[in-house]
Amino acid sequence: MLGDGFEEIEALAVVDVARRANIETFMVSVSSDLQVSSTRGIRVIADKQLTKVTVEPDDAIVIPGGKGIQVLNENSLVKELIIKHRSHKGLIAAICAGPMLPGNLGLLEGIKATCFPGYEQYLKGAVVVDEDVVTDQNCVTARGAGVSLAFAYAIIEVIKGREEADKLKSVMQYRR
Repeated sequence: MLGDGFEEIEALAVVDVARRANIETFMVSVSSDLQVSSTRGIRVIADKQLTKVTVEPDDAIVIPGGKGIQVLNENSLVKELIIKHRSHKGLIAAICAGPMLPGNLGLLEGIKATCFPGYEQYLKGAVVVDEDVVTDQNCVTARGAGVSLAFAYAIIEVIKGREEADKLKSVMQYRR
């Protein structure tokens, strides 16, 4: 999900790694325009507009941080989509300020989660942990831009398993 002001590395690292893993991946603009500008003014052309997206239970919704989280947080269609997806136990992945969106909606209740320091107050009912990346109950959360690749690999692990994620890490020379 991309709103103007999204954190580019948090979004594009996931797109890059997921596509390398042969996972069908769409960048979704939440505005009426396919062009979305990142926090640092990098313009990205999304694959689809939010109004033309359907999310199936086995899909994942990824929420990057950055100033764009406010755009996502103010969009009722984004909220409805996330609530419906969680009701089907669908994978929600959010990084940096991104976890505030499912957190504000009460969707992290009882789930271990992390976020950018200072945003913990928005993780309503979550079990907040001080870790870079946390996977719990079909939710992946991460602290911020510096752990974008670890976040992406955690998503791959949930979708395709640890062995596939480890193979990709090896090919990409990720040794963390």
